[in-house]
Amino acid sequence: MPRKAREKAYTGIYHVILRGNNKQIIFETVEDYEKFLELLKLYKEECGFKLFAYCLMDNHIHLLVGETKMELHSFIARIAGHYAKWYNFKYRRYGYLFQDRFKSEPVNDVPYFLTVFRYILQNPYKAKLVASIADYQWSSYHALKNMDSSFVDIYELLNCFQNKKECMKYLHEQEQAECMEYTSSKRLEDADAIAKVLEISGLDSVSQLQQIAMTKRNQIIRKILKHGIPVKQMARITGISTYIIKKIKNRR
Repeated sequence: MPRKAREKAYTGIYHVILRGNNKQIIFETVEDYEKFLELLKLYKEECGFKLFAYCLMDNHIHLLVGETKMELHSFIARIAGHYAKWYNFKYRRYGYLFQDRFKSEPVNDVPYFLTVFRYILQNPYKAKLVASIADYQWSSYHALKNMDSSFVDIYELLNCFQNKKECMKYLHEQEQAECMEYTSSKRLEDADAIAKVLEISGLDSVSQLQQIAMTKRNQIIRKILKHGIPVKQMARITGISTYIIKKIKNRR
């Protein structure tokens, strides 16, 4: 069955979500977050796209971007491909890091532009990672707060408000819209699950589970599952498929 064509925005502005393959963790350390931002800056300069907002979560990324000289799929593919190659080399892993096709939705008017803008920056707060959006390090909130336009195109956002104060007030008002929702049914916070996996396994990172001998890997996974971490969450944080983890769980 042919893939559904990506809906085009006549404004050239899109809300983009990049997900970890099988919802796996794509940022394990501060260095990983910093590397992705470095690449985002690099390709923004090379490809000339507009960046209005971003938020890097542990297993997915939100971007609010505008096309200029290059189409959306081209520059997103470059960013994602470069980061995946770097990540796989760092963690000595193979295969896809990101889900097959990134999600996007057109942003065709100012009201929805502002809705998506606020929705993206409120993501960490809604996920209960922080008490305030100002506390989250890996979003474009701080560029706006500090009036830093060297990377994020803040003035096109600010032009939608009477002044900066009004903009910041808008950002902190509760956003009810779902936009292009990224849903998760976690029982345990991923950070806590990762800590438990590392404690039980004695490994330095969850990605190492993909690199050790299969017999040892399977023993560790069975032991972890007995501590109540769900199969889907194990798949998400380790990058090992749900199918394989279920087989390991059910094998006697």
